[in-house]
Amino acid sequence: MATVIACIALAIAIGVVPWAWVWLLQRGRTALLAEVDERVDVANRTVAMALEQLNVSRENFETALQNAMKMRERANAHFMTADFDAHRADRRLTDLEQYIVTTLEHQVTAGTTPLILRGGLYAQQLSVMDAMPGLVEGFLAALGAHLTYRQDDGLDGSTFYVRWPGGKPAPRDLLGDATRAAAAGDSAGSTPTPGAAELRAVLDAWRDGGLGTLYLGPLILVRTKTSLSAGFLQPGFEGLTTEQKESAINGTGPSLENQLNVAVFLEVKQ
Repeated sequence: MATVIACIALAIAIGVVPWAWVWLLQRGRTALLAEVDERVDVANRTVAMALEQLNVSRENFETALQNAMKMRERANAHFMTADFDAHRADRRLTDLEQYIVTTLEHQVTAGTTPLILRGGLYAQQLSVMDAMPGLVEGFLAALGAHLTYRQDDGLDGSTFYVRWPGGKPAPRDLLGDATRAAAAGDSAGSTPTPGAAELRAVLDAWRDGGLGTLYLGPLILVRTKTSLSAGFLQPGFEGLTTEQKESAINGTGPSLENQLNVAVFLEVKQ
């Protein structure tokens, strides 16, 4: 009897255990699927948030791009306006310079009162071009003359206009006396010649400064490789030609004094 009962129990156990394993497996699968579903849901929400952020970033980028394009258009408009204003100002300045030079040239040729003299400075060395205008202006001030206008004439020169003082001797006389006194050197006991000391500084600069020329009204100073000479220009002189400027600066070509038919009254060998 006990044996029969044991066999029956064994049979029941054999029948129940598989179903128990199946139940446990099914429960584990359900839990696993639930966890997977939860993770999938979290992933979906994460992707959705990322897509939303991407759309926001794209909208912000497009907005920023549109703003940048608008700012660029406004900047281009400002640049065009500024460029036009600069061009117009440059044109007006050029017109004004031309008007000034034309007016001064008319006064030079017409012999107006006060008298206006034409001047020019051309030098081989940049140091001379930097220092000489100040020395010349000091010389003019010592004579009572006034530098009215100056402008560059190429890289190696400049032109200027001088108002001669009223009541003074003629420029030829006063400039000639000052040049002779500057070259000779006034003695200690003599009465200083107006402008002689200032012109001596000009001559010293020419001696050390290389080739070039300076003319002021009727007076012209020419520095060559061998000498520094001073002379008077012929009436009707209207300035140096391009070839004459190059000859004065480079020391090439015919003598500048011969070309201009200068009446040389002073020559100092170098």
